[in-house]
Amino acid sequence: MKLSGKMKKMAGRRALTAAVMAWLAAAPLTAAAHTMEYVYSDGAPFAEMTFLDKDESFLFVEGRYYTTPGYQLDRELIDATKSSTAYWTGILGPRAKNGQPWQVFVTTQANYQNASASTLSWQSHGQGPLDFYQDNLVMKLIEEGRPLQKVTVENAIEGQMPAGDYGVSVITIGQHMGANRDGAIDGWWIDTDTVLPTNEQATDFVGAFRHELGHALGISIERQYFDAAGNVTDDYEKGARNRWGESLVRFHENLVDPDEWNLHLVDQNLNPAKPGMEI
Repeated sequence: MKLSGKMKKMAGRRALTAAVMAWLAAAPLTAAAHTMEYVYSDGAPFAEMTFLDKDESFLFVEGRYYTTPGYQLDRELIDATKSSTAYWTGILGPRAKNGQPWQVFVTTQANYQNASASTLSWQSHGQGPLDFYQDNLVMKLIEEGRPLQKVTVENAIEGQMPAGDYGVSVITIGQHMGANRDGAIDGWWIDTDTVLPTNEQATDFVGAFRHELGHALGISIERQYFDAAGNVTDDYEKGARNRWGESLVRFHENLVDPDEWNLHLVDQNLNPAKPGMEI
């Protein structure tokens, strides 16, 4: 059968479209330019840390987490994250039961004067949507030895994950949280071996990263806020602030279990936290 000129053009477009779709399906979502480091406990890898390079897009669990690092993390900061993580491996390692490393992905955000952490836990069925858990599977990995599937930058997308349970932590490192003084890197000051920071202007990086890892492990404070009328609300957006911009807040009144993190806190005079106590 002889094709008309119009039919030839349509067939050509279909072929071109098919070729483009095939290329997109075969092309990696991101260049494998990231750096991977390990932190050890008793000679075994306790934490596997993946440092994403600047502009290395990471589609992390489609529809749930997406990040593109805003700046390149300096090598000295990478080394300092390992020192910070070693603090936790020293605490948890002797009684830990994990037979595989805790996966930590480290990304950056340019001109973000803070740092943040989250842990995501989910189940893949090999295809279709993912089911997310309220439980922190990283904690269960360490405390109970619960086996987890491995996440890579390349497979972290729905439909490409083998069936099983997953749990990873993501740490975002901001920039210029402290002053960019001599010896500081992007406003961060590195001093691993002191309890208190030795620079009053730049921000203590090791302490900040240790803090964020604590959140990733499930440590957080449950609180309630006061609105402008003095009423209690669980909604942060409705919370009022004082003249210094600080939230008017109290410990959540319903958390009375002695194992709650709130109740392990004390002030500078060693007064213990109590449910409903104003902070």
